[in-house]
Amino acid sequence: MEVYEKDVFKCFRRGAKMIKEERITYMLHDNSSHGRRGGVDYETFKVKTSDGWELALRRYMPHGRVAANPVVLCHGLGANAYVMDFGRPGSKKWERYSLAHYLYSGGDGDLKFEVWVAELRGRNGSATFSPLLHPRKYNWCIDDYIEKDMPAIINFVRTHGRKGGRKPRIFWVGKSMGGMIAYAYGEEMKKDFAGVVTLSSPVAFEYMGNELPYLLKTLRRAYPRRRGVPLAWLRWVRRLGMMEALKKMMANQKNIAPSILKDYIEKGMDNIISSRVFSHFGIFLNHRNFCRYPRNPWLYDAFRSIPMLERYFAPHSYKYNLRKFDTPLLAIAGGGDRTAPPEEVRYAYENVGSRDKEYVIFRKGEEIHGIKCRADYGHMDLTAGRRVREEVYPVIYRWLVKRTRKRR
Repeated sequence: MEVYEKDVFKCFRRGAKMIKEERITYMLHDNSSHGRRGGVDYETFKVKTSDGWELALRRYMPHGRVAANPVVLCHGLGANAYVMDFGRPGSKKWERYSLAHYLYSGGDGDLKFEVWVAELRGRNGSATFSPLLHPRKYNWCIDDYIEKDMPAIINFVRTHGRKGGRKPRIFWVGKSMGGMIAYAYGEEMKKDFAGVVTLSSPVAFEYMGNELPYLLKTLRRAYPRRRGVPLAWLRWVRRLGMMEALKKMMANQKNIAPSILKDYIEKGMDNIISSRVFSHFGIFLNHRNFCRYPRNPWLYDAFRSIPMLERYFAPHSYKYNLRKFDTPLLAIAGGGDRTAPPEEVRYAYENVGSRDKEYVIFRKGEEIHGIKCRADYGHMDLTAGRRVREEVYPVIYRWLVKRTRKRR
């Protein structure tokens, strides 16, 4: 083991006991557990991946008129399910900010959706391996989300959800990286999707240069590695004194209540993930290419200034195969998003092969389907902003309703 990795493990062990002792407040752990809070019934499943991880998957099953296609909500890079299902079920905060609640309750219409809230490996609800006892389990990259976690989640939902037909196709609503992996998965497995909604999901990695915040500049210097180590990343942000930089990069703080922003970060982003995930994002940024993790990452990185050699060592590119993605798409951008600027989101919209596609930007003064936007939305704002229930969620709901009714 290299000295660098030993140092990481030393620092990680200091916080590991605290992590182990923390009470997990969001997801339940029993297989097929039922919960009831504030008159809301929900059920949590543990879904097993091909390499032995168990992922937490929460279902809200509404009563009354229910859409034929279930909806899966997926979080982003450093986040967990809390950012898509904000607050405790049944609470006022949940009713105000949770996208899961909005779709489950029928939004601003009379059609309700069966909603599944997913967590990828390593998150609070899905972690089933101690990072101290099983460090090698924490050696994954974004390819594992696409090739192992997504198939497990989608197959389970299509098999166990309310039948709107034989194994109904699903809607996938992905925040940031949660949308990126939907693009990649949909290039080959389009038959599983009834439609995809992405919220601030970058693909091009071409429009972050001049305005690139300090945290992303740090990420660009992440060394590509074959082996990853378990990383409590938010704790490192705090230790390095970068919390304010994180907030400035990720949110329009005028558009999020301070208590909600604090809750969002502390409960929605405190996860242990593989350092190799951050290395993978470093590759995206350095090569301006959303791609698989390269077989020879050091060589691919070393020759990035020599196009011919860079192409030789380049892995499969999801970015340059976007035309294969032809699923109905709603691509949402935030007008004040510094992490995934509107141009990043628009690149995907312009390059997918979908005939049925729509691009919307939540920018102050913009009118979207009759709804006037009153703020420039940042990266976090799209699921935690002051007026998401009045401005963002109705757009998502109406788009889903329009497409599920065609398939009933």
